[in-house]
Amino acid sequence: KLVEKYTPRLFTNPKEFFKLKDLVVVIHPEKPVIAYNLFWEDDIDYPGDNDPSDHEVAWIEFNKNKGEVTGVYTYFHKAILPQKLL
Repeated sequence: KLVEKYTPRLFTNPKEFFKLKDLVVVIHPEKPVIAYNLFWEDDIDYPGDNDPSDHEVAWIEFNKNKGEVTGVYTYFHKAILPQKLL
């Protein structure tokens, strides 16, 4: 139920050339954090990267007692972009 409750809403362009291939969700065993891993068709196939797809991650941090989202984090070009919420 936690996975569905905190799933981020994604807006995609119907004309997007690279399709979403898979979604993997990981619930942290001790902290109130859920990772949503998105795997897209590879837009640039670098010979040496050994990645068959593009990988993006969004982490949702939540308050267990209040049931509210307290933070959203994304991974973008080797950087984690945080957004703390109230």
